[in-house]
Amino acid sequence: MWCYNLLPGAAVKPDGADPRPSAASCCPEGWIGAGGNCYYFSEDERNWETSQNYCSVHAASLAANDSLETLNITLHRKGPSNHWVGLRREPGQPWRWVDGAAFNHPLTSPLEPHSFAIRGAGLCAYLADGVVSSAGCDTERKWACSKPHGRIGASPEDAEC
Repeated sequence: MWCYNLLPGAAVKPDGADPRPSAASCCPEGWIGAGGNCYYFSEDERNWETSQNYCSVHAASLAANDSLETLNITLHRKGPSNHWVGLRREPGQPWRWVDGAAFNHPLTSPLEPHSFAIRGAGLCAYLADGVVSSAGCDTERKWACSKPHGRIGASPEDAEC
């Protein structure tokens, strides 16, 4: 049961309506809520580093491992996509997420090391129509930021979002 103190003049939701905030109210304006995260899809294009900096300024990161599947589904609904994600590597090194975690896709196993591959020979990854590909990090393209839901102005202890 939910209990709220209403301010004088506040409207009460009709019986049966869920009083909890929607995903949309848990995300900043211009962001889309899905799968426990908020996503921002750029309209303009920037290189990988500048895209990640944009996300950081907004307390987010380029979409990463825990949100990639949801991101793909969300992008599919928006139409053709081609967005930077938070995956990159140094020359001769393995792929890493923006948080430094190693890239371990669930489809990859020691028995089938090529069951999932990132296309291309670039050092930065992007999601294009459901396929993770790579390109030179200086290439300009759209990007996708992600961050956990969190009601605007709420304290970190607020678990409603």
